[in-house]
Amino acid sequence: MAVSYTTSEQIAVSHGVKGCIYGNAGAGKTLLCATAPRPLMVQAENGALSLTRKNIERVYGANTPGICYSIPVAVVGTVAQFEEVYTDLFRPEIWHSFDTLYIDSLSEIVEAILKHELSNNKDGRAAYGEMADRVTEWVKKFRDLPGKHVFMTCKQGYSDHTGLMGPDFPGKLLAKEFPFLLDEVLQLCIGEDPTTRQSFRFLRTQSDLKNYAKDRSGALDTRGESAFLYNIINKISGG
Repeated sequence: MAVSYTTSEQIAVSHGVKGCIYGNAGAGKTLLCATAPRPLMVQAENGALSLTRKNIERVYGANTPGICYSIPVAVVGTVAQFEEVYTDLFRPEIWHSFDTLYIDSLSEIVEAILKHELSNNKDGRAAYGEMADRVTEWVKKFRDLPGKHVFMTCKQGYSDHTGLMGPDFPGKLLAKEFPFLLDEVLQLCIGEDPTTRQSFRFLRTQSDLKNYAKDRSGALDTRGESAFLYNIINKISGG
């Protein structure tokens, strides 16, 4: 096979934006899916009530450009179903129906995989290692979907490796390796306007003294970005 020559810009556009969004429970990680271009959600926890049209309109207003008010959802409750979703994505009627895959949440899927491994392995340490290997394999598979944006939500926790708040998983190995698998690791935060005292959501794009974040593209504001994935994707892809 002949070598294929291209440019870094073309690779960035054709590859899609791949990232993780982590934050505290109730920060709005599930609802953020509505701000992504043509999303398909893989829902692994009971949080879809926030995605009713009524609630999306309450938060983002009616007929707002860039907002999806009816989100297709693949509900998974087992590891086998999660793996089945990956296969189904390549069916033409599904593949052409979405631009963004939103996995909510990866933390729940990791726990399901760990439970499965613990039930099949009497050695707890080995089970955690198998879990880390299996999750890493699946994260890479979804990350490498060509031409699709992929975001995975995670719980927030303290990392022994960085000393900072970051994506939280059971087992030290996965927690250490996961941030390096994706180009974007963004923390969903809630701030308050000092003038109006109104709360607002924003995405941290760069680490500070307490929290971990990264933007490998270099396209995002280092002070943070509005919690609107459509705009963030356009910034990164040059749209």
